Amino acid sequence: MLDQHTYLVSELGNDIADALGNQFDDVWISGTIQGLNRNRNNVYFDLIEPDEDPSKPVRAQLSISLFGTNKNLVNKLLKRANVGRIHDGMQVRIRGVVDFYPPRGRLSVRMTSIDPTFTLAKMVDERDRVLRALEAEGLLGRNASLVMPPIPLRVGLVTAVDSAAYHDFVNELSQAPYAWHVVLVDSLVQGAGAPAGVARAIQTLDTQRVDVIAVVRGGGSKGDLAAFDHELVARAIANADTPVVTGIGHEINSSVADAVAHAAFKTPTACAAALAETARHFDAMLLNQWFQIRQRAERLLTDADTRLERQAAHVALLARSTLDNNEHRLLVAVERILRSASSSTRSAHQQLDDRQRRLIREAPRQLLAAEQRIETIASQVSAYDPARALARGWSITTTRSGEVVRSVAMVAAGESLVTRLADGTVTSTVTSSTENESATSSSLLPSALPPLDSPVPDDSKADSI
Repeated sequence: MLDQHTYLVSELGNDIADALGNQFDDVWISGTIQGLNRNRNNVYFDLIEPDEDPSKPVRAQLSISLFGTNKNLVNKLLKRANVGRIHDGMQVRIRGVVDFYPPRGRLSVRMTSIDPTFTLAKMVDERDRVLRALEAEGLLGRNASLVMPPIPLRVGLVTAVDSAAYHDFVNELSQAPYAWHVVLVDSLVQGAGAPAGVARAIQTLDTQRVDVIAVVRGGGSKGDLAAFDHELVARAIANADTPVVTGIGHEINSSVADAVAHAAFKTPTACAAALAETARHFDAMLLNQWFQIRQRAERLLTDADTRLERQAAHVALLARSTLDNNEHRLLVAVERILRSASSSTRSAHQQLDDRQRRLIREAPRQLLAAEQRIETIASQVSAYDPARALARGWSITTTRSGEVVRSVAMVAAGESLVTRLADGTVTSTVTSSTENESATSSSLLPSALPPLDSPVPDDSKADSI
């Protein structure tokens, strides 16, 4: 084995470089740009072959260098095809020389040219794939189906802060005399971070209760506008619950963002002008409605005045007729009342004369009957006068307190009694009392007298009271 040639590291490196240079001095390679870095007049990046499963590592990668004159050639080719500058995520087909650098043992490709048509074709393929996926999921027309507010004054704006697109949009809005309120979310609008940034900005504004979201940027190459064909941006627009309008500075082809938006316009200025026109249309509609309301009100008032005049004339005529009729009825009633009053007066006089004659005729007889009744009542009162009973020998016995003694049970031994006689009173003291079952009362009570209209007692049959 000692006779076998032994390479120095540099010798092997140089031989590898010569072999690769001879074998791969002009090759075409396709892949996706990653980690692009511009350093003065040179550009460095990795060309990777991603796995079909994005979660897995890349299948392979190569370091690419683009220097001086080759860079100028590549830029001319890209500009001529309207692709724009290369950037991360762009799929490219590049031409180059495989190079091995012995001092570092590093294999790389020195880029010499590019195929812009390959990149454009990949961009179209990716655009079509995203559109097909959105249509299959029913998302392609979702945002367009949302109702645009009639006067969208609160505007969410997605663009790069202080960019020409921002100023064009805001200046155009300010030309319309309405109370615009613009909520800006700053975002990259081109390059590797643009798709994720634009998508996040849309999602943020969708939670801010704005009336409409405007996504705008100025003109550029197809590569510059590639972010708006990205699936992240398309899904953010399609899933938004707020109408999204776009004003992306393209002149010919529309982007995927345009296809899924509520409405798409060619420039930021056109986008703002459309919103202003929506407000003007609503304003004009209000003015027209107010004009129609005013006209309708004027017609109604005129008709009402006419009806009122007719009604007033009718009421006046009816009132005059009613007054005339009532006046006539009143005169008739007065005449009837006068006739009736005269007749009633005559009848009353006749009745009064008849009653007067009856009174004159009946008065003597009524007076005689009254005198007879008075005499009868006087005889009855005289017959029951206690004084007459006392004069005939009756007496009335009472206690000291004046209570009439009606029963022996009312007195007790030793009690004083007062007996009234016709010519005076006798005071006595009870020594004893005996109750007799058949005895009658020995005293005469005024309450025991018979009614005045009862027969007058015969004095000859009364022995004592």
